[in-house]
Amino acid sequence: MSTLFQRKSILKDPALAAMGLLPVRHMSVDGIATDSPSAKSWRMAWISLAIGLVIVGMLFWSTAAQMARIWTDSDTFNHGFLIFPICGYLIWLKREALANLTPEPSWWGAGVIAVAGFGWLLGYVGSVAIVQHFTLVLLVQGLFLAIFGMA
Repeated sequence: MSTLFQRKSILKDPALAAMGLLPVRHMSVDGIATDSPSAKSWRMAWISLAIGLVIVGMLFWSTAAQMARIWTDSDTFNHGFLIFPICGYLIWLKREALANLTPEPSWWGAGVIAVAGFGWLLGYVGSVAIVQHFTLVLLVQGLFLAIFGMA
């Protein structure tokens, strides 16, 4: 069978293990099994991202629901649901390169979050939904920047 059609289990993918998405144990000097430092930092970044997305989802639920309603009802904007799978696919394609990096949180992300939060507040006070939608997307991007950094 050619290598093109051979199936590889994603549970044995070294890139996913290096990014802390799969449990891989390394033996330390004293014989105790531990995670690699890179896997620990990736795992902490993924946990932080999940917590951050839950908090953003709870705080901005009405805006996210409005966006989803527009994506569902409008033929012009229904491609919005494709953004998440496409982003996931692009991350999957670059997983080996990403595995060689270590997440380094950036204060620039906190600045983006602050600006986006203030922009969302202005949109809310002015009842301008498009400003709220745009700043929510910007806020999520700031969250990624704050947790994963610019590398």
